[in-house]
Amino acid sequence: MRNAQSLCLICVFDGLRPDMIRADWTPNLCRLKDRGVWFSQSHCVFPSVTRANTAALVSGCFPGAHGIAGNSVWEPGIEATRILTTGEVNDLRLIQAQRTPLLLVPTLGEVLAEQGLNTIAAGTGTSGCGYLQHPEAAATGGLVYHHAFATPPELADRVASALGPPPVSEDYAAQAVARVEYAAKAVSDVLIPAAQPALAIFWITVPDGLHHRFGLGMPPSVAAIQAADAAFGRMVERLVRAGGYQEVDIIVTADHGYATVSGHININEALQQAKLKRSSDSTDVVLCADGGSCLVYTEPSVDQEALAAFFLQQPWVCAVFSKNGAIAGALPLSAVGCEGPLAPSLMIALAWDERPNEHGFVGMSLTPGGSVAGTGNHGGISPFEMRNMLIMAGPHFREGAVSEAPCGIVDIAPTVLHCLGLPRPVQWQGRVLTEGLKEGGPPLTAGNREETVTFAGGKQVLRLAETGGVIYTAGALIRRG
Repeated sequence: MRNAQSLCLICVFDGLRPDMIRADWTPNLCRLKDRGVWFSQSHCVFPSVTRANTAALVSGCFPGAHGIAGNSVWEPGIEATRILTTGEVNDLRLIQAQRTPLLLVPTLGEVLAEQGLNTIAAGTGTSGCGYLQHPEAAATGGLVYHHAFATPPELADRVASALGPPPVSEDYAAQAVARVEYAAKAVSDVLIPAAQPALAIFWITVPDGLHHRFGLGMPPSVAAIQAADAAFGRMVERLVRAGGYQEVDIIVTADHGYATVSGHININEALQQAKLKRSSDSTDVVLCADGGSCLVYTEPSVDQEALAAFFLQQPWVCAVFSKNGAIAGALPLSAVGCEGPLAPSLMIALAWDERPNEHGFVGMSLTPGGSVAGTGNHGGISPFEMRNMLIMAGPHFREGAVSEAPCGIVDIAPTVLHCLGLPRPVQWQGRVLTEGLKEGGPPLTAGNREETVTFAGGKQVLRLAETGGVIYTAGALIRRG
C-alpha cells in the first residue's frame, strides 16, 4: 500500500440526534459545524438500527442491496437453531464463510485497496459494528481495532504497547467514555501513523448505550456526550499537529436518531394468541425484533397475507412492508430500500407519537422489549429515529453553510470517493453531496412526498424525501377508521 496524500476521517457518534448538537454539550462539533456544512435534512436507512446503517455507511447502499437486513437476521442455511446477531463478530464470520465478501456490494475499504490505498477503522461499540466498518480488512491489508478483536490480531498488542492496556471499569458510563478516549488515541497515535491511510473510520458508541440505559437528556447521557465530544476534539487536534497529509476532510454523522420508549409489545405472544405462530420457539414464523422494527421470516406454508392483515389491524403497528410488494395493503420493501435477495418476508414498524420526554426531547415509540419505558431506543420508522446528523468540513467543502436538501448516510461513501478523486462503484445507490462541495455541481431537484396504500379499515402513509434521484425514508404511519 502507498501512503496517501489526502485523508478523509469519518466519525460516527452512535445515536446522537441533530438536536443534541449544542454549544454546552458538543462545543467541538459546533465549531466543526460552523466551519463546514451542516446537512439539516439527513436521514439514516430503515430499519434505523446500527448494523444496517454501518453497512450503508461503508457501501453507499440501502439494506436490500448491501445484505445486512438488521441487527439480527434469520439464516437457517447457516445456523438452523438460532437467530444470528450482526452485532457479534463471530456471527458475521459465520455469514462471511458462506458468502465472500460479507457485503453484497463493494465497500469503501475494498475500493481504496484496489487503488493501493489503505483504510483503518476503530470502534467502541459491538464487535459486529467494528467488523462491518471494514469487513474485508484481512484480505486487503487494512487495520481494524476493537477492544474485542483486531485485524491483524497483533495490532492489539501494538496499541497496548503504545497506550497501555485497554481501560476496564465496572461503571457502565465510565467504561463507555474511557473506551472512546482510548480508541481516539489509538486512531491518531497508532493506526494512522502505522498505515498512512486515505480513509479512517472511528465509531463512537456514545451516546447510544447511555440512551438505552438512562434515556435522552439524562445526566449520565449528557456527561458522556460532553466527554466524547472532548475526546473527538483532542483527536482532531493531534491529527492536525502531526501533519503528514496535504488535505484532511472530516465527516461526522450518526447512524440513526432516537425516540423515548413509551411501552412494550410482545409480538411473539400476540401472534401465538392469534393462531398465526405455532409456539414461542417455532420456525414457521421467526421474528427478529430490534427496537421499533421487526423482520418477519416465514416458512413457505405460512399465510403471509393473514400475517400482514393481522399486523395492519394492530394499534401498535405503524407500517407493514411485504417482499416484492405482493400483499395487498402492505407497502413494498423496495419503497424503503429493503428489497433484496436476503430480505425477510415482511417487515413491520411499531407505533410512535410526538410527545416529549421529561427533558423535552420529542418522540415516543413502542418497542418489543429490552429497554425500560422512559429510556431510549431506535429501530423504528418515526421521523425522530430516521433523522440523523451530518457535518462535512475540510478543503473540499463549503464553509459555514447549511444544506436543506434531503440526503442520507448512503451518500457518505460516494462523497468520500469524490473527494479522494476516485470513481464510485456502479452498484452504489447513494450520490455525491455536490451541494456541500466548494466546487458545487449541477442544479438538484429536491422534494418531499407521500405514498399511500389502502387496506380494509385504513391506509398506510409512507413519507419520503428525494434529491438527485435518491429516495430517503422520512417516516411512516397508519391512519385507521
